[in-house]
Amino acid sequence: MTLVYSLVALQIADLATTLYILRRGGRELNPLLVKLQGVLGLCGAIIAAKAVVVALVLLVPIPPILLALLCVWYAYIVGRNLLEMRRKGVAA
Repeated sequence: MTLVYSLVALQIADLATTLYILRRGGRELNPLLVKLQGVLGLCGAIIAAKAVVVALVLLVPIPPILLALLCVWYAYIVGRNLLEMRRKGVAA
């Protein structure tokens, strides 16, 4: 369960850092989310994407190795977001 909780926490961190960057002039790099933004709006698209990931992780049995790889991937994404925030001077 620790990997599930970690992945949920990383989804929240990705959501928060992505919204922070986008609201300050950044752009979304995920083409699927760009398309969803046209339908659901900025917040709606990102929240919907995060909700889908969290629901899948909670409802579908996922092998621990895949959960670990997803955690690594989202840790990388959150790290990139934090670096981008710092590079643009929007983070302390």
